[in-house]
Amino acid sequence: MFLLTKSFAIPLPIPSALHNPSTNYIISLSEFVRWLGRRAEEAGVEIYPGFSGAELIYDSKNEQVIGVATNDVGINRQGIPKVP
Repeated sequence: MFLLTKSFAIPLPIPSALHNPSTNYIISLSEFVRWLGRRAEEAGVEIYPGFSGAELIYDSKNEQVIGVATNDVGINRQGIPKVP
């Protein structure tokens, strides 16, 4: 484990609570998200990196989420960048 600063990384001892190899794991969050994304795509989920979700689109009749609305970003008709 490391404490990261702007100019260097300071190695830290691993806390004793994390020294239980049978139940605790330390993993890379970015690698976990990449793995999870592959599993989701295999299940038929479409993933669009670079877009944040603004709200869920919910079908109240069938009580299920049917999509996600993204923030409105880009350039407007006047060529001015939109603010999300």
